[in-house]
Amino acid sequence: MSQVDHKSNKGGLMQANGSGSLPFFFKSLTNGSSNSVDRPSIDSRRSSHRWDSETSSPKPMKFQDDDEDWDDDILSDLTIKGEKFPPFRGDDDTTKYLNSIVNQPDSISVKEPTVELQKSPLNKSIRKNFKSLIKDPLSLLSDLDLAEEKKIYGVKFEKFYSILQDEQTNEEQELNKLQNLSWNGIPKRLRMIIWQMLLRYMPINNSRRVAQLERKRQEYQQSLSEMFKDSKKDNNVWHQISIDIPRTNAHVKFFSNTKIQDSMSRILYIWAIRHPASGYVQGINDLVTPFFHVFFENYMENDFNVQEDDIEELSQSTGFEDILKAVEADTFWCLTKLLDTIQDNYIHEQPGIHRQISNLVKISEKVDNALTEHLEEHGLQFIQFAFRWMNCLLMREFRLELVIRMWDTYLSEFPQGFKDFHVFVCCAFLMKFSEELKEMEFQDLIMFLQDNSKTSHWNDKDIELLLSEAFIWQSLYKNQLTYT
Repeated sequence: MSQVDHKSNKGGLMQANGSGSLPFFFKSLTNGSSNSVDRPSIDSRRSSHRWDSETSSPKPMKFQDDDEDWDDDILSDLTIKGEKFPPFRGDDDTTKYLNSIVNQPDSISVKEPTVELQKSPLNKSIRKNFKSLIKDPLSLLSDLDLAEEKKIYGVKFEKFYSILQDEQTNEEQELNKLQNLSWNGIPKRLRMIIWQMLLRYMPINNSRRVAQLERKRQEYQQSLSEMFKDSKKDNNVWHQISIDIPRTNAHVKFFSNTKIQDSMSRILYIWAIRHPASGYVQGINDLVTPFFHVFFENYMENDFNVQEDDIEELSQSTGFEDILKAVEADTFWCLTKLLDTIQDNYIHEQPGIHRQISNLVKISEKVDNALTEHLEEHGLQFIQFAFRWMNCLLMREFRLELVIRMWDTYLSEFPQGFKDFHVFVCCAFLMKFSEELKEMEFQDLIMFLQDNSKTSHWNDKDIELLLSEAFIWQSLYKNQLTYT
């Protein structure tokens, strides 16, 4: 989508900032607990490298991966050679799941995970038509309370609804309309559908949508068994993922649930094995959570709060496993689509991140050179605070619900949103606190830029103003970026 296409949509937010002078008051940055994490050494010949490597290297694996194959059969590109691996050890649900795929001890039998517990009746939080929603997410449209949605979102909802109701004979034209509308936010009930369409995962065309979703989900489920079949699991990769997943949004009940954690672990493991040039790198685990949150929420009633309500009882109810299976597959493919646009952020030496930081310095010098000089005078390099901004896409600087709102805009700019527009958002974020930063010396600067409490009071309006300011900087300085 061209910048001209959605300038008018952002005008209201731009005007909210007065005559054009932008505020310089800096706010919250990162989660201090992550500051000292060492970066992994990534060997492009292997699927990943364990950071605290204490085990012997796994059996060599042979890959064919062109990084343009997201829409190909997931199994046709993957060949793993090695020994049959022993049953997975452990006492969690992941062990049970994987051991249900690999028939202990050596003979292989591909089958669905067995359900060990008696399922309770359909939980009142799960939408009664969840099976229809899994098959065709757009069946949601017939179940919406249109009057209530219009009361909340007004004309915006009507425009989204109208596009989704069309026969969509011209997909590119309809997609362009969705991009323009999505820049200023997407109604909660339509978010999963729109995100998957913006990522070119879910076809807009009615005649292809159901078959496409069914095919991709089947490919993913088949890969869960095929990935480990006649092979030895890459313990280095799995070990690091198993460490990081419990720490991913650990304060949110939903992400503390064992079944949810196991599901996210499988997503990350398969992605890492399929992308040996990068493998698993810490930070990618954060990028799973917005997708998982939004997609799961689609199957819940309006009064269910994914972040706060009890997930344990829900996880034992009828329908939960079917929903989880669909959410897991959809999340994998959408994560793959996103990471395809920023994969050089995670390959050896992470050139993509260094390029983004270099661009951030250039733009910051244009916007507020006094601030960049102040940081330099006190010995603070941009990489010391901006590395995490690029690696985790600012996810550790904001609450998850604000990240989700920000991703509405990023996805409307797809495929450049997470790569180029993100740099301008980081610049706008830094400039928010320019005046405070200019009064600080090195130690205070570091502490301030690593303190994520500064955005604890932010809401959607603050994020929208941040995005609007980023759009201004992009309009003025986009030609300053280095792209290679």
